[in-house]
Amino acid sequence: MSILFVDAYDSFSRNIIALLYSCIESAHITIVSIDTDIKQDFGIDIGQFLLSFDAVVLGPGPGDPRHKTDVGFFEDVWTNAECHNIPVLGVCLGFQTLCLRYDLPISRMREPCHGQTKQIRSLGIDIFGSISDVVAMNYNSLAVSKSAFASGNEGFNPRDSGVDSGYASDSSRRHSGEGYRATRKHELQLLAWDDDGYVMAVRHADLPFWGLQFHPESCMSNTSCHELIRNWWVKVASHNVVKRGRTHQTYSSMSHSSSPRSVDHQQPFLCSQRQTWHTNVSASGSFPPH
Repeated sequence: MSILFVDAYDSFSRNIIALLYSCIESAHITIVSIDTDIKQDFGIDIGQFLLSFDAVVLGPGPGDPRHKTDVGFFEDVWTNAECHNIPVLGVCLGFQTLCLRYDLPISRMREPCHGQTKQIRSLGIDIFGSISDVVAMNYNSLAVSKSAFASGNEGFNPRDSGVDSGYASDSSRRHSGEGYRATRKHELQLLAWDDDGYVMAVRHADLPFWGLQFHPESCMSNTSCHELIRNWWVKVASHNVVKRGRTHQTYSSMSHSSSPRSVDHQQPFLCSQRQTWHTNVSASGSFPPH
């Protein structure tokens, strides 16, 4: 089972990788950072590189999804995965880049939510099927308001607790004539939310794309989060067999000799990298001081 994990220089990356190993049998995980030069390090372009994997996980990070230096080649992953039907899971920052790609506005929360557990409410479908109680840790200062789905097929009227989005609404742009265009937000489906009116999980209506705002790997997230990862992998495996012709035998052979070499640095190197993360993360940050 060959998985690419793209690390955005986050302190929780290794915990997420450990969770993937514990939940996915025979997983082989290749780790690269957001500023890795794929062509230089692997000798192939990013599209060919991604085709080598059964799935990609875009991890959390300390930056802003709207800033290229904070997300590196995340957008290239979404673009190539869309072209080649490759399953992708975005966690926290990765989730936000998925939402941003499909025109769901990212908003600064009135109060940051770092180290807070939340009850996750869901529709009980897709990866949340058969899971009734999810409690998960959150570490974010930016969010997607559930009200963005108000015109969708869920028909909810959520309580939005203080979102200052900095974005003009579609209707205001339409009436002003400034920069209005048809959006792609209808392509994402709401899967879960919290009691404050923030989106906690989405998936693409047609493509094998999923996103989680919360951190399933946290010791304060309950074991239902582990079930979510297992359910996600069941969806990935089924998709790969049906849509990509990748059998379980293919998985077994790829997990050893055929997978690209892993850029899996030792911990001292990672620590030195994270000491200089500010060169890759925007100076403003996701929640700058007032």
